[in-house]
Amino acid sequence: MSGRGGLLLALAVRDCREEWPSALCMALSIAAVLVPILLLLSIRAGVIGQMRAELERSPQSRELLTIGEPAIDARLLARLRKDDDAVFVAPRTRLLSAAAVLRTPDLAEATEVDMVPSGPGDPLVRGRWRKGGIAISETAARALKVGRGGKVLLVLERTTAEGVSQVVRLPMQVIDVVSHERSRGGQAQAYVAAALIEATEIWREDPAASDLAAAAAMAGTGQRRYAGLRIYARNIDAVDALRARLSREGIDTQSRAADIRLVKRLSQSMSIFIGALALFMSAGLVVALGAIQWGWVERKRFDYAYLRLLGLDRRELALLPVIQALLLAAPAALAALATTALAQVFINRLFAGQLGSLGSVSRMPPLESSLLVGAAFVVAAGGAFFAARNASRVSPITALRGN
Repeated sequence: MSGRGGLLLALAVRDCREEWPSALCMALSIAAVLVPILLLLSIRAGVIGQMRAELERSPQSRELLTIGEPAIDARLLARLRKDDDAVFVAPRTRLLSAAAVLRTPDLAEATEVDMVPSGPGDPLVRGRWRKGGIAISETAARALKVGRGGKVLLVLERTTAEGVSQVVRLPMQVIDVVSHERSRGGQAQAYVAAALIEATEIWREDPAASDLAAAAAMAGTGQRRYAGLRIYARNIDAVDALRARLSREGIDTQSRAADIRLVKRLSQSMSIFIGALALFMSAGLVVALGAIQWGWVERKRFDYAYLRLLGLDRRELALLPVIQALLLAAPAALAALATTALAQVFINRLFAGQLGSLGSVSRMPPLESSLLVGAAFVVAAGGAFFAARNASRVSPITALRGN
């Protein structure tokens, strides 16, 4: 049978040319089912896909902000840092303890900043962390007139119980300038190692800390309580699970979990709708193709009988309708893809600038489109099933009898 593959293909092609009205109806039927499903997939990818991509691009979508004064200690920090859903965890100190001044090395420029606990893995900082490294917000960079790789002085001050003012100047190198799009608002901020901020708080509040080095040695020990957390989920799908885990620890958080859930529900609802529509339309297509090819085989009954006389067996004869269906599915799929591409241009122009930041309303997803086209071939072959059974039952006696 394998040696006759070329013969069966040639017979199928010739039969399609002779029965071109039926062949055209089959191809149009397949294309008519593919186009609306492709358009719906493209709209889902264009609207919901871009909404999800925007959430994934923004580190703020993965950030969880602690509310109030939660009970956070070193043990809880250690557990959270081992959590697979958390990609970055750093303790926050009290706001007054995190105040500092940044100066240029020549002392010509200066700006007050809020120190933000940071370190390796911080989603907001793109530079490579090193000892003496610091990231500054765009606002602070403009005030100091420095950029990435520049030198700054981090100035920390405290007043002792005796009223003596003490100043520490730490030379730092700017590893990154955090843009307004990545940071929250336009505040002047300095992203420094969380351990340094904790040491600064101890140095400012504990008389036992004679200097910053002594305060650093005291950090992370004892029953210290922190004012809050900087915590980021691994991805947007992990935000809700991480929020629930923090809630069980008694920590209330603010996040974009509601926005993420909305996008996921929209995507799931669209997928269910498109899947149900595709299922019903595929069932109708199978019936339509089966009816067309059944009539096709009936009209060619004597030809099929003569083919049996010439040596084709039942299985080879049954393959003819299937091969014909697959041959017609190919141009139908190409026509559907071309029609969808043209429709996308019209839809995107029609809704241009009307949906906020969305660049396009319709965007054909390559993977899902390929799977749908593959499914069309399966459906076409399924539609040929009854015609194939009809063809396999044709007896060579029909050709001998001539009726």
